[in-house]
Amino acid sequence: MSDDTRKIQRILVIDDNASIIEDFRKILCGGTAGDSDLDLAEAALFGDNSTSAASGGGFEVDFALQGRLGYEKLLENTEAGKPYAMSFVDMRMPPGWDGLETIERLWAVDPELHVVVCTAFADYAWEDVVERLGRSDKLLLLKKPFDIAEVWQLACALTEKWNLTRELRRELTTQQKLTVELQKEVQERKAAEERVRHNAFHDGLTGLPNRSYLIERIQACIDRGKRQENYLFGLLFLDLDNFKLINDSLGHERGDALLVEIAARLNRCVRSIDTVSRCDDQTTSRLGGDEYVVLLDGICKPSDTVLVAERILEHLAPVFGVDGHDLLVTASIGIAVSDRGYDKAADVLRDADTAMYRAKAAGKAQYTMFDQAMHASVHARMQMENDLRRAIDREEFELYYQPIVEISSGLLRGFEALIRWNHPDNPVFPDQFIPLAEETGLIVPMGKWVLEAACRQLKQWSVDHPQAQSLEMSVNVSRRQFFDGGFSAEVARALAKADVSARQLNVEITESMILEDGEMVSDQLKRIKALGVGLHLDDFGTGYSSLSCLHQLPIDVVKIDRAFTATMDSNRDCVAIIQAITTLAYNLRMQVVVEGVETQDQLNRLIALRCSYGQGYLFSQPVSAKAAEQFLVDIEKPLFDPPVLRPQNCVSSGKRPFAAHESTLPV
Repeated sequence: MSDDTRKIQRILVIDDNASIIEDFRKILCGGTAGDSDLDLAEAALFGDNSTSAASGGGFEVDFALQGRLGYEKLLENTEAGKPYAMSFVDMRMPPGWDGLETIERLWAVDPELHVVVCTAFADYAWEDVVERLGRSDKLLLLKKPFDIAEVWQLACALTEKWNLTRELRRELTTQQKLTVELQKEVQERKAAEERVRHNAFHDGLTGLPNRSYLIERIQACIDRGKRQENYLFGLLFLDLDNFKLINDSLGHERGDALLVEIAARLNRCVRSIDTVSRCDDQTTSRLGGDEYVVLLDGICKPSDTVLVAERILEHLAPVFGVDGHDLLVTASIGIAVSDRGYDKAADVLRDADTAMYRAKAAGKAQYTMFDQAMHASVHARMQMENDLRRAIDREEFELYYQPIVEISSGLLRGFEALIRWNHPDNPVFPDQFIPLAEETGLIVPMGKWVLEAACRQLKQWSVDHPQAQSLEMSVNVSRRQFFDGGFSAEVARALAKADVSARQLNVEITESMILEDGEMVSDQLKRIKALGVGLHLDDFGTGYSSLSCLHQLPIDVVKIDRAFTATMDSNRDCVAIIQAITTLAYNLRMQVVVEGVETQDQLNRLIALRCSYGQGYLFSQPVSAKAAEQFLVDIEKPLFDPPVLRPQNCVSSGKRPFAAHESTLPV
C-alpha cells in the first residue's frame, strides 16, 4: 500500500516534561494497567470493528522536549513524505517557544495538522488561545492533569478525522480532475460539433456561407416579411463571365485562387454598402463554381439593390493578381426583391438566377432585375420543356422535307429533313424548341428519332418510287449528338434498321462544331465517313476560322449560309464571298449547296457563279412527306427552266448527286 492510500497514525508529542513524555509513551505506544479501559473507550468511539490502532502500540509516536525541536522534526518528516496526523503540544515550555508560537510554526509547515493544546488551569484562557490562533476544527484543548482515556480518545478520534479528511480531499481531487477532463471533453465535442456545423454551412474553398446557410437565411427573411409590414430584402445572384476560359487556360489551382480573391473582394465591398444603401444585415455566399449570392436583409427600397449591384461591378473591375497573372474579371448579376411576395427561398434564388441569365444574354458585365415578364417567360419555358419531354412518346414530331436542286439541270437531287413539332395546343417553331432541346439535352433523343425517321422515309420512298432510289437525305446533327462517342454506331444502326444504303444518307454538321476540338472532330468524321455516309458542312461562312482546317477534314459538301444569299442583290461583297467559297470548295474537290434561294435574281447570280446546288423557297418550302411525294412522281421534270451552259461549265454529278466532282474548275 502506498503512502498516499495507507492509513496514517503518526503523532508528534511536544512537551518539556520528561515524565509527561513517558506518560504519553505508555498511553500511545505501550500497554498499561488501564489498557482494558482504553479498549472500551475506543470501542465506544469507533465500534467493535474500528480500523484505528489498538492500544498495544498501534500509533507511531515521535517526541520532542522543546517547540523548536518539534518544529524541526515536523519539517523533516513532512519533506520526507511522512506527515503527522496530529500533535499534542504543551502550553508552557520555558525558556524556548511556548505552545502558541510552536503551533503557529507547525501550522506554517502543515496547515492540516490536528493539534491538542495541553494546558494547566493557570495557563492561557481558551479565549486567549482562540484570539491568537483563530477558531479551527483542527485545534482542541486538553486540561492538565489529563485522563488516560481522554488522551486515547483524542488520539483515536483526531487521527481518524485526519485520515478521513485526507481521503475526502483525495477523492475531491480525483473528482476535480475528472470534472476538468469531462469539461475538456465537452469543450472538444462542442468545438467538433461547431466545426461540423461550420463545414456544413460554409464553403470549403472561400469560407463563405454555402447554399444551405443561404437558404436558411432567405427563409428567415421571408418569414420576417410575413410578420413585419413594409419589410424588404433583396438578392443579388452573381455569375462570373468567361471563368471557364480562365480555369481551362491557367488551371484549376489558379482558378480556385481567383475565386478566393473574388470572395474577399466581395466581402469588403458588401461591408461598405452603407455608403450606397441601408440594410439591417447582409450575407455573401458562394453556391459553387463561379456563382456568388449577396443577400441584403432589410433594405429600404428595391432600388437599393441596384446601387449595390453597381458597387459590386465597380469593385470587381480592377485587375486581379493571381500567381503572376493579371486577370480581368466581370460578372453578370441578377436581382430579385421580396416585394413579389415569396413563400419559398428556392423561388427567390430561381428568379435571381433567371435575371442573371438575362443579364448575361444581354452582353454580360451588367445587372438585370427580375420582373413579371421574366416570370411569364420562365413559366412558359418550363411548360415548353415539360411538353417537349413528352412529345417523342406522344409522337408529336414530324419531319418536313425541303428539296435540294441541281442548278445546272433544275432536277431534284435530294432532301433535307427538318423537324417540326405538332404541338396539340399552340404552334411551336423550330427556333423556339430546338435551342431548349439543346440546353436540356433532349436534343439527343430527338436527334436519334430524326435520324431513324429520315432513314425510314427514304426507304419507303425508294420502295414506292424506284425511280427515286438515287435521291439522298440530309440530316442535321446537334453538337451534343455529334460529340457523343457512340454517334457513328447510332448512324450505322439507323441505316441497318431501315435497310438503307449509306450512300443515300448525308450528315450535316455546323461550321462552329469543327472549331471546338479539332482532333475529336476529325476522329468522329473519319468514323462516319468509313460507313460510306456523306458529310456536309452547314452554315459555312459564319464560323470565320474553319478555312484553316477545312482541307484536313473529309467533307463532301459545303453549304453556304443563307445570310450571304439574302444580301446578294444589295451587297457585292456577299457575291464575292460566295464566289470565293465556291472556288475554294472546287479546289478541295468538294461540292457547294447554296441555302436560302428565294428569288429569280438570286438564282441567276448563282447560275453565273457556276454553283452546284441550291436550296430555298424559290424551289420549294419544306413540305410534309405526302407533299414531297409529288416531286418523286415526275422526278425527271426540272423544278425550273435550267440555264443553257457550255459543256465545260457544267459540273459533273458522278454516281451520287453530292459526290465530289472530278471536272476542272469552271471559269
